[in-house]
Formats: sequence, structure tokens, C-alpha cells
Amino acid sequence: MPRKNTWSKKERLFRKKDIETLFQKGKAFSVPNIRVVYYITERPKSEWAPIRLGIVVPKKRFSKSVERNKIKRWIKEAWRINKHEMYSIIPENEQWHVFFIFASKKLPTFQKMEEAVMNILKEWKKRETHV
Repeated sequence: MPRKNTWSKKERLFRKKDIETLFQKGKAFSVPNIRVVYYITERPKSEWAPIRLGIVVPKKRFSKSVERNKIKRWIKEAWRINKHEMYSIIPENEQWHVFFIFASKKLPTFQKMEEAVMNILKEWKKRETHV
């Protein structure tokens, strides 16, 4: 598959059933600013995306939607740029359902978000390497 730096709808986690399964059976870890919950499942034949991702910024911590949306945009952009590093180590028959939950109380910078995403990728490589 050719490498694209996009984040399409097929790569987003939005089905209620998938999200419920993720939070009931998934594994979790934290890096600075972000809590990660993930669940490894069998990839359906009809789907090409190795990872389906959801992002949440709690309203309790950031009451202004402008701030929440800005943080989500930064996380999405950092993920979009760096996701291929993770895609390369996931086997063809697996699909990962992932949720990023922003956990800090302070408004970060884009550099902090990109650093957090890189830390997530490093942590995953340590935990779930199939190579």
C-alpha cells in the first residue's frame, strides 16, 4: 500500500460497539499528557487500516471548545505525520483499536503533542513487538 499522510474515516474509531469493547477489554498506559487505551483484535478482510484511533479531550479540564479542538487538532496532526512508524510493525491479520485521552490540565504546544505521540510509539514498540 502506498504511504499517505492522511487520516481517513476508515482510520477513525467511532463505532459504539468497538469503543465499549476497547474500554472493557483493552490495555492502558500513560505517557506525559496522554493516557492510551488500546485493544488488539482481528482485522476484518474489508478493512485496510491497521489502527483505528479515537481522541478525547475532557470538557472537565478544558471548558472552552476552542481549546479542546485545538488540542485534538494537534494530536491528530502529530499522529498523522508519525503513524507509519507504527503501521509497519503491525501484522496483516491484526487491527488495533486505540483511544488517546488527553490528561494534562495545562494547554500544551504542538511540539509537546508530537513528543507525546513519539513516546506512545516507543512504548508500543516495547510492549507489543511482533518482530
